[in-house]
Amino acid sequence: MPEIIGGDATARFFSERGSRKIDEFRNLRVSYVAMGAELVLAGSVCLNPKTNNSASKNPKVNAFCVRYQKLHEDLGQYFKPAISNPFPAARSGLAYDSVSLLLAAIQEMKPQPDPDDTEALVFSLPGLALALIKTEYQGVTSTILFENSQIAEDQTMAILEFKDVYNVKSHPRCLQATGSFYGKKDNRTGCPQ
Repeated sequence: MPEIIGGDATARFFSERGSRKIDEFRNLRVSYVAMGAELVLAGSVCLNPKTNNSASKNPKVNAFCVRYQKLHEDLGQYFKPAISNPFPAARSGLAYDSVSLLLAAIQEMKPQPDPDDTEALVFSLPGLALALIKTEYQGVTSTILFENSQIAEDQTMAILEFKDVYNVKSHPRCLQATGSFYGKKDNRTGCPQ
């Protein structure tokens, strides 16, 4: 088995182009643990406006890709290149899921009218906390449900591999995976097909 590295710093390393462009990394094969692997494996298709509605068999990943493409276009007006990574980073998916979960919980709440303002609505923090506990969110990285525990359920984690870390245009491939992926999985590795 190859040596495998993991941790939040690892995910950040692979999503930052500059950190990989070091001569010692030429032809270096690296395997690493990735959360939100289904999103990462969508690859550059997620950035292609002609195909971003079919980047994955997972409709949640496709919805993310539509928004990710729009963000890329908007940032491209100010920064060149706006996004240098050829695939969406897992951290982007985790941030997306966090915000989406919060919005889903807010939509579940029943806001109360503000007694001082006939048009304003008030959200209570305890009410928001209760809504978060009761909200089951199917995200791009996993199913998030806090009712029974304080962790994401069926976390989609995988061991991904770069054949050449230095090649910043390359995509990782899945070696082994666990969790609930949308659609078919390879019976031998658990990786999404």
